[in-house]
Amino acid sequence: MIKIFRRIRYNLIEKNKAGQYLKYAIGEIILVVIGILIALSINNYNEDRILRKKEQIYLKSLQAEFLVSQKKLETLMEVNRNSYEAAKKILSVVDKNPSSDLEETLSQLGYNSFAFEIAYYPNNAVLNEMISSGSLRDITNDDLRIHLASWSSFL
Repeated sequence: MIKIFRRIRYNLIEKNKAGQYLKYAIGEIILVVIGILIALSINNYNEDRILRKKEQIYLKSLQAEFLVSQKKLETLMEVNRNSYEAAKKILSVVDKNPSSDLEETLSQLGYNSFAFEIAYYPNNAVLNEMISSGSLRDITNDDLRIHLASWSSFL
């Protein structure tokens, strides 16, 4: 292909056809520019596709992470509810029953009330990684991006 274009150029120069050579040169420049523009559009499309794929991976990971955190929170709420009920029973036992079984009953109720962890520590590994790496800006939904950025302070 290059040999054909080179032969055309030499023929036009040898025959002193400057006008035709100028038209040929402009046509060749236009072809090169069109080729560059096509290559750039293909490259932009590929980069966009890779970015969307990365976004989907992050969103799926966040969903899984939030589901695990939700399960932990539900379990913790149940533990806290049980602790609260046991604490209420302690108060009722102390008020009503000053008997010899009181120590054993209070011991069991105290264990049920205070033995379990009541703090909530959600899984935020993927979100923290996204924030620290700057990948949070890859999320296309603005509202979701704002909510994710403020999630730590919300907790």
